[in-house]
Amino acid sequence: MEAILQLTPDLVVANVEENRREDIEFLQSRGISVFICFPQTVVEAIVTLRALAQATRTEEQALPVLARLNSAYEHTTALTTRRRKVRVFCPVWKHPWMTINQDTFIHDMLAICGGANVFAKRERRFPLAADLGQHPELLDTRVTGRDRRYPRVSLDEMARLMPEVILLPDEPYRFSEADRTDFVGFPHVPAVHNSRIHVIDGKSVCWYWSRMDESLETLHQLLRPAG
Repeated sequence: MEAILQLTPDLVVANVEENRREDIEFLQSRGISVFICFPQTVVEAIVTLRALAQATRTEEQALPVLARLNSAYEHTTALTTRRRKVRVFCPVWKHPWMTINQDTFIHDMLAICGGANVFAKRERRFPLAADLGQHPELLDTRVTGRDRRYPRVSLDEMARLMPEVILLPDEPYRFSEADRTDFVGFPHVPAVHNSRIHVIDGKSVCWYWSRMDESLETLHQLLRPAG
């Protein structure tokens, strides 16, 4: 925080998931403007980028970027709206395996590109061992308000949901080609049987704003229905 103060920034850009409330409040208490963002859909990300351009008085420079993103979004939705959704598993961590539900930006990126997140309705259970079926779930006030968007899952649970595509992003967990071998024990899963396990640039699913047009195109291609 002291290093930031010494730089005397005109504006600090913060994200609800990535930055701590106390740090943001500290900067604000020292008179520094903080632009706080938390887009959970592609549309919200475009709207937030427009707001950032307004906050930095760069609306004119942002116009071509916003036009490009809007065009990519409309083009992708036009291609995927009428076609069958492809069941997809996209983990974000390993040891233990963790994934995303319907209340995340990644979920919306997958949905826009033609994917049906197999864990869309799955919420994290507490204590965390309950996610793995190793402890009864707590349902009292001790867990009220906790973040349930990133459930811990097992590969057996994944296999029962029969994903047609498995995406392994290289962030926040750095999945690599070696992680494909974790799925060889599930030959009945369509993604495994049809060799549709893809190690991808994590930016394609979890980075928003100016590169989303590239991400939409990449995911749209990976999530095409078989045949």
